[in-house]
Amino acid sequence: MPPISLHGWNAHAAGPLAAGPLIGEASPEAVRIWAQARDEETLSLRIYAHEDDAAPLLTLQQTPTAEDWLCTTFQVTGLTAGGAYFYSFHSAHGETDRMPLRLGVSPDATALLIAFGSCYKEYSRDLRIFDAMARTSPDLFLMLGDTCYSDEDDRRSEATFMAAHLRNRNNDGLRRLISKVPTLGIWDDHDYGPNDSDGTYAEKARSLRCFRRMWAQDNSSPEDHPAIFSRVRCGPVDLFLLDSRSFRRKRGHVLGEVQLRWLLSELRESQAPIKLLLSGSQLLPEVAALPDWDWECFRRDGAAELEQIQRFLAEEDIQGVLALSGDPHLGQLFYSPGLLRPDGQRGPRLWELTSSPLANRPWSKPVWPADSHGEHAFDRYLLEEVAAVNFGLVDIDLARAGAEVRLALCSEEGASLFSYDIDVSTLRVGPTRRKLCVAVRDERRAYAFIDDHYVRYDLHKQAIDAGFPQKIRNGWKGVFSDRLGAGLSIDAVYFSKRGKAYFFCGNGYVRFDLQRDQVDPGFPRYIKTHWRGLWAHDLTAILPAEGDKVYFIRESECIRYDLGSDQADEGYPQLLSDEFPGLASDPNTGATGAIDAAVAWNDGGYYFVYGDQVMRYDAVTRSPSPGYPRALANDPALAWLQSLR
Repeated sequence: MPPISLHGWNAHAAGPLAAGPLIGEASPEAVRIWAQARDEETLSLRIYAHEDDAAPLLTLQQTPTAEDWLCTTFQVTGLTAGGAYFYSFHSAHGETDRMPLRLGVSPDATALLIAFGSCYKEYSRDLRIFDAMARTSPDLFLMLGDTCYSDEDDRRSEATFMAAHLRNRNNDGLRRLISKVPTLGIWDDHDYGPNDSDGTYAEKARSLRCFRRMWAQDNSSPEDHPAIFSRVRCGPVDLFLLDSRSFRRKRGHVLGEVQLRWLLSELRESQAPIKLLLSGSQLLPEVAALPDWDWECFRRDGAAELEQIQRFLAEEDIQGVLALSGDPHLGQLFYSPGLLRPDGQRGPRLWELTSSPLANRPWSKPVWPADSHGEHAFDRYLLEEVAAVNFGLVDIDLARAGAEVRLALCSEEGASLFSYDIDVSTLRVGPTRRKLCVAVRDERRAYAFIDDHYVRYDLHKQAIDAGFPQKIRNGWKGVFSDRLGAGLSIDAVYFSKRGKAYFFCGNGYVRFDLQRDQVDPGFPRYIKTHWRGLWAHDLTAILPAEGDKVYFIRESECIRYDLGSDQADEGYPQLLSDEFPGLASDPNTGATGAIDAAVAWNDGGYYFVYGDQVMRYDAVTRSPSPGYPRALANDPALAWLQSLR
């Protein structure tokens, strides 16, 4: 018998296994299964066609060794796609229960559900989060770094490092999940080496041996560049498992030249409708890279690599790319518009969902509120943040038109914390849509904002004032001057009755004091944290409504917001066509679609702009005005806008 030290915490008390099993990388006809045996006796894996069959369909045998800590991976091939199989392990110590064997999802499938998370330290507790994940019935579970936490004593030797891995593997809740759901893992600093360790870590070869022993997946990195990056197909998704440790250099790079070249080549070759970048380090956050924060992330350590990836997606029109990440002990959602191409088109949008921690302390200083580390700690890409234990869900259904991808974070009990639907058509190169933002300030002045310019319109003279257009940064100092440009504009403006103007752009807003002619201190702030019930980003327009209410509009929907109670009214969002009958029909095509701009004009009308057409509604009756829709260039009120587009 091998020494008991080969077994980790909470090892199985009896039977052929000390730890496991774990269903690993799987295809529709093959699967890898990991287990730690009880000793060096022959271990058999039995595959059954039915749960109650007397004889196995297939039997595979291996002889575990103490040299590999009794860890072994079986590769099962020749199975039938769509088959319902069962499996068990057998040795001189008996046989395990038979368990359902879940195979990989066919590449022809149009739907896939992925559960994922990171930062798993509290292995000894009753972790209901894994049972909550299991109840979602995912097709795949991903552990995106810090799959176990090691301290200095754990890293004294290979034996102590293996013990650290095994103790985390043996949580009862995790066992129930990974024995039934195919599971893949990547590492981050705590299962690689010391905190924030990079490619200079002296024991990284030992770390690699230990990690590979614990996972049942192919790590196809080149022989002369040992690491853990690989590409795996699962249903309609290609998974790009990235190694953010082996080649990392602080403030230098994260992936390294070899891995980055591999990633771009594999992205180009991929035919999967959805491509997921899986990283232990976050890609999009910008606050994390500020001196007051100094967190590991691509913008701090691999800014040039992130730029190259996004530029590559734009230039090559690589479609369907999203990112999943771990690490900060905060659940977060980020969104970045695509990069502008030389031909004037814009590259694919990039979304990133971070799930962390699975079982560890949430971070005590979240990014929200914006001024938690000073008034300039505002991240233009951050849409959501959860400072609690959480796991992520990626729900893909290519038949769900307009919402083919759904990104969500869930609590440890499985309750939804937030959910976002993503139209896959936005994850590709498309035309740059120049946003037009129009608002009436008072009885004399109206303003139009487009890109980084604005014009002032004299309502009495019915003409644009002389000297316009001007730069927004000159006339409205401090209003998002760091992010406006070609195709990146002010989204919406509201002039209040209290001497303030509210400018919305992307995920944030600023409050502008009209009398003092400056932005109030403490801005920008996040829309999500200060406007209850409102969308988190990318508004289209704001219209005053009855009393102390306004309409916030985004594309073809609206939310009526009560400024007095500071919250959205119940029953919203609604389609614009529910508030303004017939509005959702595009005058150009007759199809339901988004508006380009909207304004409450001084003649008592609401005007909605579609392309080169405009529709007018009476502000009181909400009924369409006679003679509309009509060409924008021929409209008495808004014809002046045509020259700006």
